[in-house]
Amino acid sequence: VSTQSTGSSSKKTEDKQKKLKLPKNVPAISKGTFSRQTDKKKKVPAQGPIEPAKPVETEAPAPQISTLSVQEIRDIQKQRETLDQVSADLDGLKILMRRGSWKAVLKLVENLLEQVQQSEASKNPADLLQFQLCRLLAYNRLNLHSKVQQELDTIGNFDQPSYLYETYPHLYPNLKGCMIPFTVRLIAAELPGYLGNVTKALDQLYSLLLYVRTRVAQLTKDPKSTEGESAVESEIEAELIKDIKHPLSGSLLSSSSTSSLTETALELWKLRESRVTLSMINYFIQQKEFLLGLQLFQELLSRYPQDPYLYSSYGRTLLQAGNVQGAQEAFNQVEKITQEQGGEKEKRLLLPLNAGLMRVAHNEWNRAIQYFSEVLSIDPGNVTAANNKAICHLHLMELQNSITTLEEVIKKDPEKNINETVVFNLCSLYELYSDRSTERKKNILQLVALHASDNFDLNVLKLTK
Repeated sequence: VSTQSTGSSSKKTEDKQKKLKLPKNVPAISKGTFSRQTDKKKKVPAQGPIEPAKPVETEAPAPQISTLSVQEIRDIQKQRETLDQVSADLDGLKILMRRGSWKAVLKLVENLLEQVQQSEASKNPADLLQFQLCRLLAYNRLNLHSKVQQELDTIGNFDQPSYLYETYPHLYPNLKGCMIPFTVRLIAAELPGYLGNVTKALDQLYSLLLYVRTRVAQLTKDPKSTEGESAVESEIEAELIKDIKHPLSGSLLSSSSTSSLTETALELWKLRESRVTLSMINYFIQQKEFLLGLQLFQELLSRYPQDPYLYSSYGRTLLQAGNVQGAQEAFNQVEKITQEQGGEKEKRLLLPLNAGLMRVAHNEWNRAIQYFSEVLSIDPGNVTAANNKAICHLHLMELQNSITTLEEVIKKDPEKNINETVVFNLCSLYELYSDRSTERKKNILQLVALHASDNFDLNVLKLTK
């Protein structure tokens, strides 16, 4: 991909800046939290950074460009998933989920269910629910929400006796309670939001939150009531908690503290309370209901007052809401916590990143670039820093630097960093760069075909075919 400027005038750049999704005096918030939406019903999932193709000199001949169509790219993805050699069990499903091969997940689940129905394993309802959870997750990631509803209808009432461990004492002699994975309940509560009914989704999330808080209160009052209950998540859910960082607070769901959070039933239910609360916050922010979202944030902060990631996300939400002073106070708290805890990683990444976001809020583009460059020198694949640095370069009319910044973060790790928001911004920059934007986009398209998950939205490349 060529990264040299073609000499476009600054006026041309200003006229076309409308094509980029740029914030007004406020940086792009932590990755995925306020990600661009391709339509009103579909949320762009929060995913990691992206990787661009290698730049070439302006004088060098143009690279040979692929003529692959969007359909041909989908065929490559389909062929790729058939080549995935994994074991036909839950371990194989976990590998496919990590790769983002959601179509392959559906195929493997179908094969496993056929095997189960022909064996004694069909008598084990907990295993069947694990397979159904995998299918629900795949349908959800592929935006097949009608299929999600059908799967939930198949499961039926979550609290029916057939889903209680006590119903099968010969299979689970030492367990009691409901075997429905909590993630199934969460998916069911969030589903109306994907179908356009955010109000209903929030109502159901509130009901789920009350259910969880009642359980937390019960366990707090009488810890012995946990006897016989599983104090850990199911195998698939444990994988989700371990591998998936929540867009609002990575530490609550994926830090080193995760293992301790799942050691007891009480801590497990507190973790579930946080998951539901964070989901509600995300909905409120998407609806621009910042006050309600911030109130829930404050509730979480009262429970996790020493969480620097949570305070950082709180500060960034305040920035999005236009409360610059409040954001600065939150970021000051992050600095105080890291000094007390001596968290080297937090000091080296969170602090300069937060400082850069504050400089963006004050239109101090050069100082912001210095802070984001500091983050990238420590973590070259940090998509949040790269995206905001590119935006700062664009405000300074440094289009070439803006393109190079996004391409470099993609090159660091394409499999990890291919994400729809950065690809969209990079393709928009290509359009500002020259009339050869289609050729450059096709180079990115090949990276998407090789490394992106099955649910990647190809529309972000803005190709006509």
